[in-house]
Amino acid sequence: VDSQHVGLHNFIWAGWFNQTPVIPMSWWWDNYIDPQNLWTEYEKLSLFAQKMDFNQDHLVFKTLTAGKSLESPDKQVSCLVRCIYYGPDCALWLKHMNYQWWMVNEGNEPLELPPFIQIVPDLVPGQYTITWYDPQTGEFLENRRSEAVKEDGLLSLDVASFAKDMACIIRRKSY
Repeated sequence: VDSQHVGLHNFIWAGWFNQTPVIPMSWWWDNYIDPQNLWTEYEKLSLFAQKMDFNQDHLVFKTLTAGKSLESPDKQVSCLVRCIYYGPDCALWLKHMNYQWWMVNEGNEPLELPPFIQIVPDLVPGQYTITWYDPQTGEFLENRRSEAVKEDGLLSLDVASFAKDMACIIRRKSY
């Protein structure tokens, strides 16, 4: 039994960050989602997705190599990093590899990942605004930052410590 609904949460976020960005529906809406009012899980993803401008010719989906810990720069963090590129912008979903329904169900809550640097490749050079989002609470965080991407197209993104998952929108500033 997935009492914390981790499976549903990961199911819809993973679906959004896959080749056809749609929010997957479950066959168990009538005896699982509706009775437990889990529609809020869909609402949280919807709030995030509304900030993305999909009015583009095509989307590119990638799984990025997880970043390196700030505490131990030679150590890669245990994190799944999914990316959607749309126009000059992109969105990331970062999920702790131990945030799985069966692990949580067995009482193994994931420990917080340490802060790390995530490299985001293939961006157009320029100035970007990073907006962080907490998929657990459905809230945009107040730590907006501006970062520069040079000619190499790489963004070195500072990721704060988190235990379950985190998301962000990386938007190129217009001039």
